[in-house]
Amino acid sequence: MWKERERRVSSGKEISTLLNADQLQKNRYYVSSIIDVIGFLVENQLPLRGKLDAFDNMSEGGSGLFLSLLDYTIKKDPLLADAVKTLPRNAMYTCHDIQNEIISLLSEVVTEAIVKEVGDSYYTLKVDESYEVAERLLTVATAEMGDARTLTDTILAELNKAGLNPSKILSQVYDGASLMSGKIGGVQKLLQEKLNKNIPYVHCLNHQLHLVVVHAMSAEAAVMDFFNVCNALYKYCKKPTIAVHYKGERLKRLLEQRWTGHLATVSVILNNFEEITSLLTKIDSVRAHGPELRMEAVGLLREISTPSFLFIANLVHEVLALLDPPNKLLQREDTDLWTGLSIVTSAKVCMQKLRCDEGFTKVWEKATAAANALPKSTTPKRRRTGNKNMDDYLVEETTGQREDDVETELKRLYYSTVDSVPAPPIQSDITETPAGSNSETGANGAEAEFSNLQAVDDLGIDQPNQVKLKQYPARMFGGKKRAFVSSWYINRDWLEYSVKADSAFCFCCRKFNVGTSRVDAFVNAGYRNWKNANETDRGFHKHQTSKEHLSSYAMWKERERRVSSGKEISTLLNADQLQKNRYYVSSIIDVIGFLVENQLPLRGKLDAFDNMSEGGSGLFLSLLDYTIKKDPLLADAVKTLPRNAMYTCHDIQNEIISLLSEVVTEAIVKEVGDSYYTLKVDGTRDPTGCENISIVIRFVNESESYEVAERLLTVATAEMGDARTLTDTILAELNKAGLNPSKILSQVYDGASLMSGKIGGVQKLLQEKLNKNIPYVHCLNHQLHLVVVHAMSAEAAVMDFFNVCNALYKYCKKPTIAVHYKGERLKRLLEQRWTGHLATVSVILNNFEEITSLLTEIDSVRAHGPELRMEAVGLLREISTPSFLFIANLVHEVLALLDPPNKLLQREDTDLWTGLSIVTSAKVCMQKLRCDEGFTKVWEKATAAANALPKSTTPKRRRTGNKNMDDYLVEETTGQREDDVETELKRLYYSTVDSVVGEMDQRFSEQNSHLYRALAVLDPESDLFLDPETVKCIMDLTQSPICYAEFEVAKNFLRSQKESKTEGDNWTTKLILSKYHKALQTMPSVLTAFKHALTFGASTAMWFNVRTRRLQLF
Repeated sequence: MWKERERRVSSGKEISTLLNADQLQKNRYYVSSIIDVIGFLVENQLPLRGKLDAFDNMSEGGSGLFLSLLDYTIKKDPLLADAVKTLPRNAMYTCHDIQNEIISLLSEVVTEAIVKEVGDSYYTLKVDESYEVAERLLTVATAEMGDARTLTDTILAELNKAGLNPSKILSQVYDGASLMSGKIGGVQKLLQEKLNKNIPYVHCLNHQLHLVVVHAMSAEAAVMDFFNVCNALYKYCKKPTIAVHYKGERLKRLLEQRWTGHLATVSVILNNFEEITSLLTKIDSVRAHGPELRMEAVGLLREISTPSFLFIANLVHEVLALLDPPNKLLQREDTDLWTGLSIVTSAKVCMQKLRCDEGFTKVWEKATAAANALPKSTTPKRRRTGNKNMDDYLVEETTGQREDDVETELKRLYYSTVDSVPAPPIQSDITETPAGSNSETGANGAEAEFSNLQAVDDLGIDQPNQVKLKQYPARMFGGKKRAFVSSWYINRDWLEYSVKADSAFCFCCRKFNVGTSRVDAFVNAGYRNWKNANETDRGFHKHQTSKEHLSSYAMWKERERRVSSGKEISTLLNADQLQKNRYYVSSIIDVIGFLVENQLPLRGKLDAFDNMSEGGSGLFLSLLDYTIKKDPLLADAVKTLPRNAMYTCHDIQNEIISLLSEVVTEAIVKEVGDSYYTLKVDGTRDPTGCENISIVIRFVNESESYEVAERLLTVATAEMGDARTLTDTILAELNKAGLNPSKILSQVYDGASLMSGKIGGVQKLLQEKLNKNIPYVHCLNHQLHLVVVHAMSAEAAVMDFFNVCNALYKYCKKPTIAVHYKGERLKRLLEQRWTGHLATVSVILNNFEEITSLLTEIDSVRAHGPELRMEAVGLLREISTPSFLFIANLVHEVLALLDPPNKLLQREDTDLWTGLSIVTSAKVCMQKLRCDEGFTKVWEKATAAANALPKSTTPKRRRTGNKNMDDYLVEETTGQREDDVETELKRLYYSTVDSVVGEMDQRFSEQNSHLYRALAVLDPESDLFLDPETVKCIMDLTQSPICYAEFEVAKNFLRSQKESKTEGDNWTTKLILSKYHKALQTMPSVLTAFKHALTFGASTAMWFNVRTRRLQLF
């Protein structure tokens, strides 16, 4: 390359001279934009790559954040978009090698800047066990071994590599671990010995302060119990079913690494104590919450209501509040050692002043005042009836702890806690139950009717819809019928009534909701508790006087005033400014859309640009700032905006996300139109016990050449996990989205009895509620998974094989081992997806030589330590046996045959008949394995691999027998011979194959045989193609008429087309509908049959992808 460059320079044919100045400028701008994209991702600690390196297949997914952000930047930057048009496709500079090279260059630039900034100054070296840091982050280095000598060598090597003189080290700051601080063999001592100079060591003051708190707070069991209660309270209030009712400040999580979380938690509890106790009291009083939540609420309320809890809370707050200023100051980069020691000493003096009776009295009075303010329990304790025969022997008066005893004990605790701190050396109310909930159903004595789940679309748009009927629908309340009354509209101009939902709503709260988290019946489900509607402090009065309503009402009236006076925002602004404002808001939507689409969190601790340099701004503000730099129109618009109208707060972000969700849902509903669809539902419980269910619909998109489409409609949450609740939730979500449940053609779930039960399962309840036959299909992917799980667990030897594979994966994953392993990375075994088993076996077979070499090498190097070497010996012995190699090849043969059906079933366009056909084909191939030739093939592979292994050179020690036992002892072995091993493995081979075939026979039996036969005759390869009598059962599901003449004409037409086309052998139902739908539109009954055939789904595989994405996001 050097000589080529010299030749080009001498001949005047350099790239810069061959290109014109304009193109050269565009190329440079494009490369600088790539650097900006990578810089943004690196700065925000985001991964760059997916599976792709080019723009060609971005629509297929797997492009990663680098390509996604580059594509986003091209759309926002007109100069970059112009430059991209002129670039050749083979010079896009998007491959992972270019990305890695740019990251390396950016790192070198930063390091050079740091070294230049240091100059000849002396510096302090700061290192902890995670990474090497200074007031400038110099590098993040990796050490193969974790001993002090290796760490010291690594530190010196990195300093020299960066160009810093190690002799300029003035001091060193580490944590207090002996590895770092040891006076004999620690890093601080070894560094001084290697540099032959005295370098004072400072134990990190932040670390010492943390130890102070940990030791002091763990000295008393009562304080530890207090923090356990705080942690339980945090977990309880975090549950979605509880969080929706909690109106106070969000509780903080306790962090073992940072005691500042303890201070934040205690502060929130003290500041929101009334809200917390009110919440627990209300939860206990509402039976709809279930026994578990209510019992937990009672227990927590009892714990936090004691004077002891309140006293310890105030005491801990006093102590930690004194240590918080030193902690914050020590975290600042500009804090020197003397300042740090001074602030710690000052905190210690203040702590000593707490040790007095006045300090205790202050804390005690706060605790007793809070305890006395709590409402007393009105539930009388049951009087215990004693046995009169025991009157002379039983003492019934209590000798329990009196209040003065409690005060004395807490006083001891107070002084004990304060004394232990310097010891380590310092070098609302619950909203009304929404209509249709379980509690109201119980009060009415009847279940919610299906008609109440209808989508509410008859409310006012610009004004409240105050419907006046001669007679309103009546409901039973306490044995008496009650209904809405039109006179309630008087003096309530905000009130409106929905005929569809038979519920009352608040117009202004629906239209001008300020983003509060309050769940109000007047906004969401509608209010219809007519019995209490007109009572004081309940119903209409309670809502009308709420803070949320008053705020919404004021905004509604303000808007009316502006409209009437012609002073709307759109009329006050000139057209140019209005255009800029709209462009700015659309850019915010683009930023949020990019983050949501790529499953990235939005927010940090800040909502405005003012303090972005301090960190905590989150990805939303960072990407918006990046976009402003790239988009000149946006940059111009930002200059004209007032600082109090930047639309960057979290309420705006949440509202935009909600609107985006509604737009997507509306697009899906529009796409479905009047088509019939298959309902696919799957779910899982979250840590709080709520059931998260994904609702996917499959349909034929008539607007897109009759292509099959699957769309995720929503991910809903059900508080209860029973079949009836799930059914009601599914129907409610369908109606909320605007889809007609009567258009459901089939339903696909897993095989759990909750979903598939023939009496009380979701599939049965759904048919009963809709009063129609809806065939249920057991997810074929799920059945295939069960085939593998049950077949592979039938033989203990196969289970042991996978246990060894798992142990091998964990061993090779260890950092000290992974650095020596040169083969392909081993895969993790996943219980949910057996494809991980196939991937693991494939890697082991393809990299068997590298794995055995690694284990042999680890065993031979004593520096790796006895544990690693012993584990290596054990693993090497296990994987070197013919049995292990035989099972590996057998499992690979079996799973490789099941992999194509698994992959095909995960595709969205796979219909039920295609799925069944591919599974049947795999079963036939599996049956062909059951022969001696199949066994011999696997046995020969295993023995060849075993013979290729190097033999052990360690001679076995000859056993010396006792000569006195010569006449009694038989020394010849009668152990297992090689032919015995082969016989056992042959039995294992046939047993495994038989298990797989048997499971497939059992699970893929034709449960809906008439349905499967109907789908079969819609396959162009069938001998009974388009037989109307067989197809009739599918048409009857939707009560569609069947015309025999149309079927006859269509059969002859399609067969003639098949014979005249070269691709006739590849004809499928999907191909027919895609190519000939215009011709079939003249034969509507045939067209309907084909559409129904493709609408039947085979798998709920989309749910696995949704669940994986949600887990990655959270």
